[in-house]
Amino acid sequence: MHIGEEVYHNLKNVIKKKYGKGATNNKEALELLKNEIRTAGYTDEVVIGMDLAASEFFRSGKYDLDFKSPNDLSRYATPDQLFDLYNSFIKDYPLVSIKDLFDQDDWKAWQKFTAMYQIGSMANSLQVCKLAQSDGWGIMVSYNS
Repeated sequence: MHIGEEVYHNLKNVIKKKYGKGATNNKEALELLKNEIRTAGYTDEVVIGMDLAASEFFRSGKYDLDFKSPNDLSRYATPDQLFDLYNSFIKDYPLVSIKDLFDQDDWKAWQKFTAMYQIGSMANSLQVCKLAQSDGWGIMVSYNS
């Protein structure tokens, strides 16, 4: 908890100093976060997980990458382009988890991935976890109400 707090406050100060506010674009935010993790001395202890809630920026089969700004179709990404962006994040940053990376009803995008999500019983969950671990995958457990 202390490490997270320290990195957060360092990052908050850097963003306010640079922008005068608390917002920036995704790639730059990850770069700032990576730098502040290093500045705080925790590159071996801290990794990044993202809950993207992509359903919030899904528009007519594409993803609006700056949905808080006025509408501009040129910044909309296809699911394939979005997947490539996520892969660049994984390659360039200590990112170990991405949750809700596509719209909940974008089945074409989801079909490209293997994901065990909301398994029925505890026995099913344990079986899938053991299989994933035997193949060298990490396990992330998430609680949704």
